Amino acid sequence: MDFGALVATMDRAVQVDLGAIPVVYEPHEGQPVTVQGIFDERYQLLQGGAHAGVESTGPAVWLRLEDLPEDPRQGERGHIVIGSTRYRIRERQTDGVGGSVLMLLHRVAP
Repeated sequence: MDFGALVATMDRAVQVDLGAIPVVYEPHEGQPVTVQGIFDERYQLLQGGAHAGVESTGPAVWLRLEDLPEDPRQGERGHIVIGSTRYRIRERQTDGVGGSVLMLLHRVAP
């Protein structure tokens, strides 16, 4: 098993252990898909550098990029629905091995 496949297998196990929930990704074009994601209502985005600190706090979801029909981008490219709340993607941080944290903007009108 190569390193990427090993990381994907570990990610899936961690999703189960951390209580992943259904997350609907609405792509820019095409049909919505439901994937498993780890949601954090108060995710803290940290600023790097010599004087690291909290840059912002807000909703975020971690998921595997391979589960999505397109690469999520910030702005109007796609939306995330968790429960009955629809979010716009504010920022995306990938981990380089298939996962991504999407920082979200609250309550986008349908």
